[in-house]
Amino acid sequence: MAGRTGFADIDGGRLYYEVSGQGEPVVLLHGFGCDTRLWDDVALALADRYRVVAYDQRGYGRSTLPAAPYAPHDDLATLLDALDIGRAHLVGLSRGGGVALDTTLAHPNRVRSLTLVDSMLGGYRWSAEFRALNSEAAALARDVGQAEAKAYWLRTPLLESTWRVAGAGERCAAMLDDYSGWHWLNADPARSLRPPAIERLAEVTVPTLVVVGENDIADFHHIAARLAADIPGARRVVLPGVGHMSNMEDPISFSQVVIDFLDRLATASEQQADGQS
Repeated sequence: MAGRTGFADIDGGRLYYEVSGQGEPVVLLHGFGCDTRLWDDVALALADRYRVVAYDQRGYGRSTLPAAPYAPHDDLATLLDALDIGRAHLVGLSRGGGVALDTTLAHPNRVRSLTLVDSMLGGYRWSAEFRALNSEAAALARDVGQAEAKAYWLRTPLLESTWRVAGAGERCAAMLDDYSGWHWLNADPARSLRPPAIERLAEVTVPTLVVVGENDIADFHHIAARLAADIPGARRVVLPGVGHMSNMEDPISFSQVVIDFLDRLATASEQQADGQS
């Protein structure tokens, strides 16, 4: 992702960010084990119309490792302050979707719209199968080593679809290779939103798009259905032929879905302004 790069000071550390394009701000939030590179294709498409911000969340990429209690949604609000952004469109994948949703609930005046992609959801009860994936990766990292844990993670059903797309699996592997593995070996002191997001979805008042890959695992389809049902006015899109990393597996289709959503919001805003003038 080309453009300006830098670090924003946060409580107890700093966040690495990249900015490109001009226009209304769109912030991209990556998933577990990833970093800003997750969004390279999408950022390029969006930067023709929007000011695109991608950042490494605390504990990932070039950002600070957690050293004391923190709240990921407060980290994002602090980043917006550092970049002089009042309100932004948020686009989050997996873990990043959970952070984007929590930010919308904790700081509703900072969010213009919400796009939740194969998203996590605070308070959701994960299946035994998904919990086993995480437990096995952590056990391997602790008992055998990071390399074995990362090799295992790349073979899980979560990324099965990604390896069917030329280059996508290798790009995921490159990000995971650079991941510190910190979360497998340490208890993350992140403060969760209370009450959790799953109990507060009716409080979301911004336009919301829910995207899920057709081939993603069952947990993320269950979450997408819950988000679409309980967030007022939310619209769900199932992207055909892709899995959990939908933005990397079919970046053209994914980017077009997001651009169409954001462009419709811009048109509606302009029409409203014309009606008031």
